Amino acid sequence: MTDTSPTWHQMLFSAPERREELLWVEREGPDRYRVLSVPVWVYGVSLGTRVAAVSQPEDGPNLRFSHVLAASAGATIRFVVPAKTQASRVYLDQVLPRARQRDFHVGPATFLDPRLVAFHVHERSAWRLQAAKLLDELVNAKVVKAWEVGDPDAYPETEEGSDEDEGKGSLLTHPLPVDGESGQYLSS
Repeated sequence: MTDTSPTWHQMLFSAPERREELLWVEREGPDRYRVLSVPVWVYGVSLGTRVAAVSQPEDGPNLRFSHVLAASAGATIRFVVPAKTQASRVYLDQVLPRARQRDFHVGPATFLDPRLVAFHVHERSAWRLQAAKLLDELVNAKVVKAWEVGDPDAYPETEEGSDEDEGKGSLLTHPLPVDGESGQYLSS
């Protein structure tokens, strides 16, 4: 009989633009895992997404993402703030309170300060109805420079030499998930 007790592992996710992300996952069965981190660069995966893995015998993480088994109930949204603005402050001071006022649930979040935050929206339908409207208001107020949906969207086309080139060929390693008042994850 195979041991299916839940354990936490790091799993390597690769994005087409050569960015890699090492997310935390919880084992749910043989080669079946639930994502525990809020992805920053990877599209099509959110906190709670069920994924399949393949083992990697070489050095590095022993698990590599294979494919999605079941979508998350929520969604991943990320935003970039203007220069000289701290993204985590915008999330904590603007996004969280306004989401609470509008009675939709967000968090946890991954802060890639100073300029980027990726956050989880608990109900997938809420990103279109509520989160998009909130973030559009923050863009109009010039508090947020731009935002996008990382899941349920797929990989967008990127142009050579665009802002998307920042971080290419790099690995973002997520720390262990931490429960806190805002339920946030911190990355640097």
